[in-house]
Amino acid sequence: MRSEKLLLIQQLDTALQPYQSLVDVQRPRSGWIRAVRQALGMTNRQLAKRSGRRSAQAIHDLQQREAAETIQLNSLREIAEAMGCRLVYAIVPARPIDEMLRERAASIARATLRRSGHSMKLEGQGLGVREEQRAVESEIESLLEGSRKRLWD
Repeated sequence: MRSEKLLLIQQLDTALQPYQSLVDVQRPRSGWIRAVRQALGMTNRQLAKRSGRRSAQAIHDLQQREAAETIQLNSLREIAEAMGCRLVYAIVPARPIDEMLRERAASIARATLRRSGHSMKLEGQGLGVREEQRAVESEIESLLEGSRKRLWD
């Protein structure tokens, strides 16, 4: 089961790989619609006509919503297509997903063992450094083999 989950995670990471080079691309301050429209030499009125919108004001309003990050994806896609472009949309993890999962599991494992380790030390049964590292690794593996939902409570 763990290998199946790991394969799915690796497939998603691979699918998102091309987007990694795009995460640092800054959206123009006035938004992509206005930037591409102007680069094409198209007026708001012309884009309104091509997109089936009623007026140049409707395009202006869409450009304002894009700049404010309140535009709907379907509207952005329709305008992109009217300019002969495609909308590319993705949520790109900052790091590989398996790395994020392992880091989260390690945090939980250390916290769990810290709580139980405190009780054990009070009883004179504390773990040595190596034993503690092994216990953390074992807990990490246990967390990763189980439901990943447990990692986010």
